Amino acid sequence: MRLSKQKIKEAVARLVPEEIAEFAVSMPDKIQLFNETKYMTVMFTDVQDFRTICESLSIEKLLSLLSLYLTEMSRILIKHKGTVLQYSGESIVAVFGAPTPTDQHSRDACLAAVRMKEIEAKLHQTLLQEGITEVPLRTRIGINTDQIVAGLLGTQFRMQYDVMGNGVNLAAQLESINRHYGTFVLITDETYQHTNSLFVVRKLDRIRAAGVPKVLRLYELIGEDGNMGRVQEKGIISTFHLGLEHF
Repeated sequence: MRLSKQKIKEAVARLVPEEIAEFAVSMPDKIQLFNETKYMTVMFTDVQDFRTICESLSIEKLLSLLSLYLTEMSRILIKHKGTVLQYSGESIVAVFGAPTPTDQHSRDACLAAVRMKEIEAKLHQTLLQEGITEVPLRTRIGINTDQIVAGLLGTQFRMQYDVMGNGVNLAAQLESINRHYGTFVLITDETYQHTNSLFVVRKLDRIRAAGVPKVLRLYELIGEDGNMGRVQEKGIISTFHLGLEHF
């Protein structure tokens, strides 16, 4: 029995993102290697101290934790037009604006990051109730917007949709750089300038990142504008910025 394109797409979509499954089904004969440069936003995530958390869990509890965590985080990413490219343990790589172009990919990525941080408290309660772990999961996120090479990369034996370039490497570095500033979501100036000031941010250092020739301004993504708690009021952030200027 010959499967319909819809059935094929549904099967493939369990292994790769739906957007890529649609692309694969649309190819007339066979998928060929290709790549193109696109302006898009890349996100890297990781969970703080996840190795320590793993050491206290059985294999069954670890798999349950990963399934719950990755499902909830992926649900948010997909809702905000992100394409999940890769899982590596608890880490996630996602892109916004590819393979389907969108006009607001920087904003979508930042909104997804805000929602991901918001869901952590709910996740923690679920993990407690199910007796999986008492340690809260705290996600570090790095986001960068740039001209990035994207496409089906690999060999005649195996291919995958992927992204590459300095812009991708920078997003990965930002996720790790969070450790040095005690932050959890870092974005570049390029990303911030394309969010239409819809978010409250805290201006941080100007840095030189590996593989990037120009000096970069970093921002901590705090939350949506107009939806701030008492601890994160704009006045406090403005005072911090004034201190940074004097420094």
